[in-house]
Amino acid sequence: MSPIVSCVLLASVASAAEIPQQKIDLMQESVLARMECRLEPKRSQSTKREEVFQLINPSLLRVSGRGWGYLQTAEPYRNYHLVLEYKWGEQTWGRRADKARDAGVFLHCHDRFGDWPKGVEAQLIEGGSGNLNILEDGVSKRFCKYHSPRWTDLKGFRGEWDVEELFGQWNRIEVICQDSSLEVYLNGRKVNHFEGLPVSEGGIAIQSEEAEWFIRRWEILPIGQFSEDWSPPLLSTNTGSGADLVARPYPLAPDDALAALEIDGPFKIDLVASEPLVCDPVDVVWDSEGRMYVAEMRDYPLPPEHGPLLSSIKILHDKDGDGRPDTATVWADQLDHVQGLLPVNGGILATTRRQILLLRDTDDDDVADEREIWFESNDPKHNQLQISSPRFGPDGWIYLNNGLDGKQIYPGESEEPELNIARRNLRIHPDTLEIEPVSGFGQFGATIDPWGRRFSSSNRSPVMLAAMPLHAVERNPYAGLTVGHVDIAPSGGDSLVYPLNMSHTTAAAHLGTHTAACGLCWYRGDIF
Repeated sequence: MSPIVSCVLLASVASAAEIPQQKIDLMQESVLARMECRLEPKRSQSTKREEVFQLINPSLLRVSGRGWGYLQTAEPYRNYHLVLEYKWGEQTWGRRADKARDAGVFLHCHDRFGDWPKGVEAQLIEGGSGNLNILEDGVSKRFCKYHSPRWTDLKGFRGEWDVEELFGQWNRIEVICQDSSLEVYLNGRKVNHFEGLPVSEGGIAIQSEEAEWFIRRWEILPIGQFSEDWSPPLLSTNTGSGADLVARPYPLAPDDALAALEIDGPFKIDLVASEPLVCDPVDVVWDSEGRMYVAEMRDYPLPPEHGPLLSSIKILHDKDGDGRPDTATVWADQLDHVQGLLPVNGGILATTRRQILLLRDTDDDDVADEREIWFESNDPKHNQLQISSPRFGPDGWIYLNNGLDGKQIYPGESEEPELNIARRNLRIHPDTLEIEPVSGFGQFGATIDPWGRRFSSSNRSPVMLAAMPLHAVERNPYAGLTVGHVDIAPSGGDSLVYPLNMSHTTAAAHLGTHTAACGLCWYRGDIF
């Protein structure tokens, strides 16, 4: 359905619909097993019921979104109070991969109308959950009580009127159906109503529309017997300094974010790309043909519990020649926390959570069809601590940060012994794949100057210099030297931060310091 369409009505039908006399739990495995599943094969990534509607445990139903269709009760109902608690998942698919997460609850289902059951749908969509749209005699009538006037069909959209909780948090939608009327409540707030429905009974269904979502409660009760207040989730907003702040409920629009930046000196910042062209970008490189590759670390900070991996690499294209990308191609997908990119040997070297990969497009269709594992590493204790930031040195070697938690690395698909890289960076020869540890220590961010001096950063230390070769550090064990790098801008010392606005930190010790330093670039021009 379109992002706004949410309610289908046609002529009333005769049926022996049940009026609930007590709570009916639709999440019971025996009840779910008797439900009718319809999936549209032409629009779906999967037409297998078990891959779209999955009962993870007795209290959690996952709708993967891989199918375009619905799951409908075997029995019809009328005059009831429906209660459904849900939250959005990470996965989106197909034509809605970068669009607002979309699903719905169908009521009074009977027969079919195109891909969907005839009946009433209370729509669930980012920025407009609780919308109603009535399709009667082929005429669409929209009812969007709490739909932002600036609503954009964009993944993660938040509106100024949103009643729905932030992404990843639980919500409750309630629909009270009584004869020819219905009322819709979202998180305890009335968001919609309609009088004069030509259909007042039928099945109840949940929708799959290329977005993952989870259900922990799905039940119907007699009208007047549900009185639970909705309690929003308790979230800590303590900054470590004793102040309690409310986080911004939704991100700034791209132009607003650009306008909020204050530039020191006679310079300017231009916006190159924003959502939905890119999502969660962490690194950008250009190959020898001038193509722009972007690493999208979509699975940070945790991998998805279900479904494929989320990170990807895109090529951004400037079709109209105005100097700004206007289209994007997914060059490689289903990567595990991709972080760093480097064009090498006719492909792209990519650092991921546990692997260093060489990806190639051998048939020039802008999609990588070869994946070669160069090296594998230990599993970092957190995904932001992985091997990262591949950079060519003037000696022809590729230098990488060990990510702060890199300990062992070994050649992919090889039985050669592992290499210890704890508290040290590393380098790889791109032709021989020889690998060795080097001085330095870093997380996200690395750069090399024209004289081969190597700089790296970590979240708390914006600039560190590899000052002494590793062989010199290790030559005399009695010299008291343990590392060959030095912090040349210690956090809280020479690199104090003075925020323009109050900012969240994880501890009072972080106040006034870098907490996410993550990029370095040695500038070789003379404009500065």
